[in-house]
Amino acid sequence: IRADLDHAERSAKAQFRFADRLGCRFTLVIGDEELSAGTVLLREMARSTQQSVPADAIINTLRKALEEPNE
Repeated sequence: IRADLDHAERSAKAQFRFADRLGCRFTLVIGDEELSAGTVLLREMARSTQQSVPADAIINTLRKALEEPNE
């Protein structure tokens, strides 16, 4: 699983646009709320859907999602 991190300190909206231009299928949001809850917000870019996933399950969740056909 390849990953990148925004180093330019752009707004969340700008980061999502950039990820979309890169062709990313998924993005992860890890903010203060997610850190305190021990979760990660997994966003599927094409569908603009998102789900909260326990941080310790994110790799398995992503692997399973990547096995599904890309629509």
